[in-house]
Amino acid sequence: HPLIKENGRSAVNFNLTILFAVFALSLLLCTGIGALIAIPGFVLLGVFHLVFTIIAAIRAREGAVYAYPLCLKLL
Repeated sequence: HPLIKENGRSAVNFNLTILFAVFALSLLLCTGIGALIAIPGFVLLGVFHLVFTIIAAIRAREGAVYAYPLCLKLL
């Protein structure tokens, strides 16, 4: 079904974007002053991920394709 395929592709792209952000924050955490940015960044990223995953699930249940914000188009 095309709707499932497109929502799945969007979800994978969003999760890969989150993974890249976590990797970047982890590298930043390794520096001394970077911890001041990285720790709040992890919290904000977690909230961002949770909120937009819930919104996407609701939209998919309604039969719509959801375009995640700030998402890299990798697939």
